[in-house]
Amino acid sequence: MENLLQDISFESTYMKYCNMLISNCCYMGAKNRYDAEEIVDDVFALLYIKWNSLESHAESVVLKWLNITLRNVTYSYVRRKNKQARMLAEAEREASILRAEKKSACSDEEYNKLLEKLYAEMNEAEMLLFDCIINNDMTLKDVSILTEENVNTVKSRWLRLRKKLEKRHFKKK
Repeated sequence: MENLLQDISFESTYMKYCNMLISNCCYMGAKNRYDAEEIVDDVFALLYIKWNSLESHAESVVLKWLNITLRNVTYSYVRRKNKQARMLAEAEREASILRAEKKSACSDEEYNKLLEKLYAEMNEAEMLLFDCIINNDMTLKDVSILTEENVNTVKSRWLRLRKKLEKRHFKKK
């Protein structure tokens, strides 16, 4: 008990509690060890910023602060990841509906003419994205792996391209 009342340095706090916090983070809902390490790094970065304003550097005070902050950061991280997953699933569902609508709406010859017309207006990156999603039935995640871009970047590029093409060629009456 006396040990918890003694002052502790930031470095020794990190060395002593890092692995414990990673385990706790995994228990609280981090998907994998990589995510847990990222969260714990964020927590220690916050601790470093707050270090001089803590009421005391007693080990018990620091440990309490770490656990409370870890819980808050982990839960917000998990909520953010779940929201991204829902948005990604929604965008993929919309893309598959769009593919089905476009393919069923016209014959192969009309479809090919329409593709030529669309490709004429697109740059190379847009053509690759369009071809992967529409013609090759790839998911946004697959395209992000292929292009080595973040999934959210691919999603926003896809939404912008869809909006551009719908505005020019598929105006609602």
